[in-house]
Amino acid sequence: MSKTVFCQCDKCQRDIHVGETMVTLSKQTERIENESTVQPMNVNVVGTWCEDCAESVTFH
Repeated sequence: MSKTVFCQCDKCQRDIHVGETMVTLSKQTERIENESTVQPMNVNVVGTWCEDCAESVTFH
């Protein structure tokens, strides 16, 4: 049985299959309604990496 591809790693470009672990970085915009409520407005995935490549990703 073939594995189902979910996405590709942004660094090595290999297929990431359903059942594997991936690492993502996302940017989320939220509205602060009050002291106890934050409402998500928009979420964008900035990057997706396989576990091996994620270990070498650095952020400045």
